[in-house]
Amino acid sequence: MILRAKNCIKDPFMNMSDTCNRTLSDLIEKNDGLQQQKFDMVRFSKSSVERHPMDQFNKMQTEYEKFIKVNQFILCTSGNDNKPSARTMVLTKTSKEQTSFHFFAMTTSRKAEELEENNYATAIFLWTINGVLNQIRVEGRVNKLSESETLKDYSKLSDDYKAYYHITQQGQAVQSVSDLQEKHEKFLGIVHELPCPFHVRSYALEADSVEIFKPDGLFGNERVLYRKQIEGEDINELITSNGEGDWLIENICP
Repeated sequence: MILRAKNCIKDPFMNMSDTCNRTLSDLIEKNDGLQQQKFDMVRFSKSSVERHPMDQFNKMQTEYEKFIKVNQFILCTSGNDNKPSARTMVLTKTSKEQTSFHFFAMTTSRKAEELEENNYATAIFLWTINGVLNQIRVEGRVNKLSESETLKDYSKLSDDYKAYYHITQQGQAVQSVSDLQEKHEKFLGIVHELPCPFHVRSYALEADSVEIFKPDGLFGNERVLYRKQIEGEDINELITSNGEGDWLIENICP
């Protein structure tokens, strides 16, 4: 069966007419690197994925980082006012032991304030190649890490990021962006001598579910869900597979 590109989610910045009549194999063949990579377009299911969600995430990240940036994600939060907000974040590291995704945030920012009120959040990773979108959705609670853990993560940042955290008041109105750029240049020369700013903290989103969406299979999409077992839940082994540790794996209707 040939799958048409129109059945897939496309990059909104691409010319729609360029992709509407191509098959998925056509899209892959446009990129020699992808052709060599031989992505599995059919067999993505609960039986073919890794048994632990972090192993599957790392596997996909390794595949795609050869072609696109994969360390950025959208973090969705909501505070006591129940108004959702979202912004692009930079992934600093992951932990299989905690199934956690780490990032930096300023404690004075809107997201930090919302996480203080409601620490349940969603992270969306969107990896698009030749207009074909792959999505990983992570849901769980966000914990603000200790000062010592923050210092460890901060020490691994580039000087560009360190200088940025020293000079910006995120979310505040400024008279001139060029003034910030000039200030950033000055801090680059001395930032290695400066401690981590007190208003910067490392956070970790500890997953209780990880859903992977790929444009494969019969309906043009495939979804695999990793989740934790609900207390008292009876497991239907025909539908749900056991993963590593306390993870369960299921195919989800597209």
